[in-house]
Amino acid sequence: YLDQDKNIAWKNDARLIIQDSKGQTANFIAPFVLDPNSSGTTILAGGASLWRTDEAKKALGINDGPQWRPIKQPVPGWDNPNYPNYISAVAMVPGLKNVAWVGYNNGDIYFTEHADQPNPTWTKIPNPTTKALRRPSRMVTRIVADSKDPKVMFVTYGGYSQSQARDNVWRTKDGGHNWANISGTLPAAPVFAFTINPQNSRFVYVGNVFGIFASEDGGEHWSLSNEGPTNTAVDDFVWIGNRLVAATHGRGAWAIDL
Repeated sequence: YLDQDKNIAWKNDARLIIQDSKGQTANFIAPFVLDPNSSGTTILAGGASLWRTDEAKKALGINDGPQWRPIKQPVPGWDNPNYPNYISAVAMVPGLKNVAWVGYNNGDIYFTEHADQPNPTWTKIPNPTTKALRRPSRMVTRIVADSKDPKVMFVTYGGYSQSQARDNVWRTKDGGHNWANISGTLPAAPVFAFTINPQNSRFVYVGNVFGIFASEDGGEHWSLSNEGPTNTAVDDFVWIGNRLVAATHGRGAWAIDL
């Protein structure tokens, strides 16, 4: 902000957006999610803890601004000096107020149905020991809920699969009780972005290190070739009406009318 002498000045530590930033206890790219049920007032942010503000529209002044509070404390391993277990993905479920999901660097997933409470109870999603049903122990990159059926969730992972096994995209149809690996013919490579067509939930899109891949049956089958702008990493998606915009890593933003 500009101080009274119109010089650029930084906020004091006590008024940082999240206290985790004091000790840099967050991933280099930390997840920030706007609650789709809050009319733009609620944001969740992930570091070692999960932080929430309900004052996202509050003006930022020299001595005032949105107030943040932790609603999930750090998990074991958050202070590991070699690979700290920070929150890597956050999701709020459209249509289900106060339902929040978080994913971690080690692949763990938690959810709560009381994200508006000061100290919500969090439930860890079990991971089966059966190899074929076991989700990866790698960074969760995205958690996406189907706005038309909140029990349908998609989770994506980073990293390269061992032995070229494809297991970076998973789906649950019952709110996390059972999971299916729907990676199919996708490359065994990190997935950075995932989105669902707002008009037709069976149309889903993956952005990975090679580009954009699409499915017309909820992830059962994937396009065999890249349908995106080029063979480049896609970091994020956003919908503007029926237009899907893809943000790439170094080759600009691209849009397609769907």
